[in-house]
Amino acid sequence: MEKVMNNELKEFERLLNQDWMMKEEGYSFKILKDKTNNEADEIVDVITMQVFTDDELLYTYSTAQIFGTLEENIKSIIGAIYNEDINYRKRIIRNYKGSFLSRKIKSLNNAIAKGNTDKVNAINMEIIEKYKQSEKCKNELVEFKSFISLLYRTKDLLISKVA
Repeated sequence: MEKVMNNELKEFERLLNQDWMMKEEGYSFKILKDKTNNEADEIVDVITMQVFTDDELLYTYSTAQIFGTLEENIKSIIGAIYNEDINYRKRIIRNYKGSFLSRKIKSLNNAIAKGNTDKVNAINMEIIEKYKQSEKCKNELVEFKSFISLLYRTKDLLISKVA
């Protein structure tokens, strides 16, 4: 079983690094078996995916444990990417578009009605800063979603080879 999993992990890593879009962007991937402490402070075996560009480690994602199939392990890595890098960026974008802008528009309206130009300028600067942060998050999401797409494509390739 362990030898089969090691061979599957090597094939998984090979397919990730073979993807032409990721090569164009300068990414490379390393898949490792590792040990880590879980939430109960027990040492567990995990599978870790490291993402590099020009020999610099950018990101590290790990499964919660080693699951029975490679498909489950890939899905666990995808979940880790969502938990660590995608979900909170989506929240920032959603909050900017929703409640933040609504509150600031109301504050702007009140400040303009009172003729308080200093307050108007301060609110405008705050809106601009949040807008920049939101746009930065949108651009970063593109990168992480490309990793997700690659993982799903690779998973499908591996499953079709087995079938």
